[in-house]
Amino acid sequence: MQIVNAAYTGNGVDGRVFTGIPFQPSMVLIYEVSGAQGIIWRTSAMAGDLSLDMVSGWSAGSTYANMIQSITSDGFTVGTDTSVNNNLAQYYYTAFSADATMLEVGTYTGNGVDARDISTGIAVSFVGVQYGDTGTPASRPLHWKNEHLAGDAAWQFGSTSVAAANFIQAVGGASFQVGNEVNVNQDTRTYYYFVFKEVTGNIYVSNYTGNDVDDRDIVQADAFQPGLVWIRGNDVVNGRISFKTTAMDAGDNTFVLGLGYNQANYVQAFNTDGFEVGTNVHVNGTAGADDTYYYLSITNVSPLSAAPPALPTVAGGGAFTFLPFSAYRRYKGVRTLTEALRNARLGP
Repeated sequence: MQIVNAAYTGNGVDGRVFTGIPFQPSMVLIYEVSGAQGIIWRTSAMAGDLSLDMVSGWSAGSTYANMIQSITSDGFTVGTDTSVNNNLAQYYYTAFSADATMLEVGTYTGNGVDARDISTGIAVSFVGVQYGDTGTPASRPLHWKNEHLAGDAAWQFGSTSVAAANFIQAVGGASFQVGNEVNVNQDTRTYYYFVFKEVTGNIYVSNYTGNDVDDRDIVQADAFQPGLVWIRGNDVVNGRISFKTTAMDAGDNTFVLGLGYNQANYVQAFNTDGFEVGTNVHVNGTAGADDTYYYLSITNVSPLSAAPPALPTVAGGGAFTFLPFSAYRRYKGVRTLTEALRNARLGP
């Protein structure tokens, strides 16, 4: 599997096309820099002008339209919703290639039956599920589970509450189990999901215990340099979700849900064998009743690839900042990859 991490500036133009990704994405995530919006996602299983807000279901009203409008052979299209394309607002995105051995996206219809197994084509290490019917109350957030979170427990995206029962009850083998709660299994309703399988050198799912020590290296048993890290603690005092990708400026900058980008003291750096965290309670604290932190780590480029993907382009202008982290880490004094490329005489 390959991923492309990039940044762009919104222009408020409908039907804005992003091209040049060296694969047809199977899933796209978009993060608005201020953190005021949720994270918008779309998969190849979603038809028409449909995408979902991980926090609330849709952005506003009773439709999922006008966010990520389509996935194309080498990119995607966005509408004018402020969650994806507000004029002059800053955004990051991650596009995932189709790889049936590591990532599965799909859909199912709810039946209201408890302890229902949803069969998948791959072993489930990390799963997210969200309600996808229109015309319903807006508070239908994504629910997700890391395989190291034991028992009948899953998190609600955007909430700092502890993991709760009757959502995603279990993962293991080629399936995940859902309860009969309406956010995951209401009778006759449509749900969308994504599943990651742990694969050596590509995807690693694990957990660690916080120790409140700054500049702490989290060394993965499967040692590779991440292109994306997703972290959450399992207590109300440490439950904000933290994301870091290679598109974000080098150095101590993290996107934290509800707070936005440029948050220091969370995920401070990517290392060749994992990542470094600071002392913020949401990534490495000791103040919670449960100071366990769960994470997903995905490498930037498949080890089967001889070279990283080409830089994407975007209709209507806007500079992208995609490059594997290792290629610019030494340019520590610069704020953006554009500057790093210029200083290295690799760019305009």
